[in-house]
Amino acid sequence: MKIFNILRKSKIIHIVDKDFNYIKHNVKIKYLPRVGDKIYFDEEVVYNIIDVIHYVNHHQTIWVVVQKQNEENMVNATLNISL
Repeated sequence: MKIFNILRKSKIIHIVDKDFNYIKHNVKIKYLPRVGDKIYFDEEVVYNIIDVIHYVNHHQTIWVVVQKQNEENMVNATLNISL
């Protein structure tokens, strides 16, 4: 089915820091984040997206450049439920 693969180019998305050190390889996401969005994984570290770089060739490669969010900029929320 190579005919159908020509029409659908695959996307390879990597999460990197500003020095291009990999944080996550080959991330599968449905929504491509934009500059200014925040992203986090299983860790308790939140990353701010500072740049998105696209490389288009046979396969589209996308690097999402992130910066670790400072502790003073973190939002702490508490949910109080009373019955």
